[in-house]
Amino acid sequence: MTPIVMLAYALGLATATGLPTATGLPTAIGLPDAGSLAMLAIEARAPVPLVWAVAWQETRANIDPLVRAHACWWSRVDSTGVKVLGRAERAYNRKRDGQRVIVHHEVNCEVGRFQIKPTTARARCPGLDIFTWDGNARCFLLMLTADLAAHGPDGALNVHNSGRPVPARRVQSLVAAYRSSVYAHAGRYYVALDLLEGPKP
Repeated sequence: MTPIVMLAYALGLATATGLPTATGLPTAIGLPDAGSLAMLAIEARAPVPLVWAVAWQETRANIDPLVRAHACWWSRVDSTGVKVLGRAERAYNRKRDGQRVIVHHEVNCEVGRFQIKPTTARARCPGLDIFTWDGNARCFLLMLTADLAAHGPDGALNVHNSGRPVPARRVQSLVAAYRSSVYAHAGRYYVALDLLEGPKP
C-alpha cells in the first residue's frame, strides 16, 4: 500500500485496496464523487475539503463530464423573431415543438466537473481530456496545486474563477463572493471529516 493510499485509508476515504469507499462519504459530503475526488486530491497533495468545495461551487452534485456553463451554453424560446448574434461562435435558430428557439453555444465555454475552458486546458494541462470526468478533475488539480504554490489560496481561487491571481477591478466583488462561498463550504467539509473520523482517543 502506497503512503498516499495509507493516508486515505487512515482518513476513512479508501478501502484497503485503495479504492474510494462509497459508505457514508458521499452522503456526508453531498457529492456523489467525494471519494474519487479525495483520492485524486491526496495524490496531488491538495487540500481535500478545498477540492470538494470548488467542485460543489462549480457544478454542485452534477458529475456529467459534458456539463457546460450557463452563461455561454444555453437555449431559450425566442419571442422577438430577431436572430441573436454577438459573442457566440455558434448561434442559430431552430424549432422545438413548433416554437422558435435560440441556441447559443460558445466554442470556448467552460466544461465538466470543474468548469474549465478548453483554451485554459490546452495551455495548462495539455494531454488531459477535460471532456471526461477524470481528465477534468486531474487538470483542475494540476492547476490548483501550481496556483496554491505560486499565489496562495486566495490567488489560486482567483485564478480559477477569473483567470488572474488579482482579478480585474470590474469583477473583484464577484470573485470575492466566489471565494467566500468556497471557503464556507470547505469549512463545513472539514467539520464533516472530523465527524467521519469519529471520536479522538
